[in-house]
Amino acid sequence: MKSTVIIYRKITDYLSKPLIFISAFVLLTGLIPFIKADDAVGLLSSAFFPLYLVYSVSKNAQKGIICAFCLVSSDLIYYSFSKEHFGVLFTVLISVLLSKFAGDVRISYLFTALFITGAVLSVSAGLIYPLLYEYLKVFSSLITGRGFLFGAVKSIYDILFSDKFSYLFYHTDFGSSTVNSNGVFSGAVDIFKSDPESRAVSIYLTGRYFVNIFLSLGLFFALFKRLSYESKFAFAAVLVSGIITGDVRLLSLFIILFNPFVFIAYFFVSGAAYFVPDLINLKIGFNDNASIIELIKYGNKWGYFLVTGFVLALLMYFAVRLVIAKFRLSDGNYYPSKVRKIVSFLGGEDNIKSVKQNKVTVNNPNLINIISLDCDIHGNMVILNREDSELIEGYF
Repeated sequence: MKSTVIIYRKITDYLSKPLIFISAFVLLTGLIPFIKADDAVGLLSSAFFPLYLVYSVSKNAQKGIICAFCLVSSDLIYYSFSKEHFGVLFTVLISVLLSKFAGDVRISYLFTALFITGAVLSVSAGLIYPLLYEYLKVFSSLITGRGFLFGAVKSIYDILFSDKFSYLFYHTDFGSSTVNSNGVFSGAVDIFKSDPESRAVSIYLTGRYFVNIFLSLGLFFALFKRLSYESKFAFAAVLVSGIITGDVRLLSLFIILFNPFVFIAYFFVSGAAYFVPDLINLKIGFNDNASIIELIKYGNKWGYFLVTGFVLALLMYFAVRLVIAKFRLSDGNYYPSKVRKIVSFLGGEDNIKSVKQNKVTVNNPNLINIISLDCDIHGNMVILNREDSELIEGYF
């Protein structure tokens, strides 16, 4: 349990480089017409995430390469059945499990075990995919016409599984259908191409611009100062690529890795961003992604758009600040009440350098609350009682 806590605390740092690399790829392909990066992002995640995460934890490059190869192989096997790659969040979760499993396992056994297990599970998942897809259709039918639910569910489904949920609303009759002189059109994107004034545009499409641009900016101002040095570069990379290209999967992934409580706020505000356009009758659609280029091409009612976006950015900002204040998050971390008290008595998280065998190394011993904390202070070394030390050791 303690090792899992440590991995999660540092996961945004561990994955900062692959996030930057993949974001650069998304940005490059997003600016080149006729090239779609959707499939490549899933495949690159299956390679880079286990490689960097396993290596960061085990300090063994061979194990990182083996885990990356096995996960990519599993991804391709699954793709051969479903035509879908693993979701980026799913890939991270598997990478965490691999980093724990690979630690003390011999390389030869590691490769054999992972490749066979991955192949069996991928084939099994691929075989039941058609059944799962039918369940997804049933679930989608319950959301039809409800922009808030569509936007909220999309924010998590896209990163956990794939864009298939969005596809049902963008290109099938789950996102409405219409008949005109040009024929029959199903799905919000296809309807937009023939009838830009359709209500389906305001329900399913316009909100994506608000999520991609204004919610991203609200998150930036709320979180940037709280990130570690390594994570700031990754956050900036996923933010810029998401705003410009309209693909915010990596940004959503970063948020949930930073802290799930913050993502819950993002989940609800994303729903609101899809709900509002239908209220104010704002219809801005897109053909591929809600990118800056498509916004310039199809944007209208700029006054309403900018004012609404500003309000949603503020809502996102204050929602994140509320979550941080409510759960007393520091650098994305949540501490149980007893741990939080001890950390506070030690001068806060920033004052703690390391914890080992009842001994806490601090930056400034003058910040220690010696009245409330049972301890001995020797320079920058604080000796705690065994109970308090065991409580906080797993978090530092």
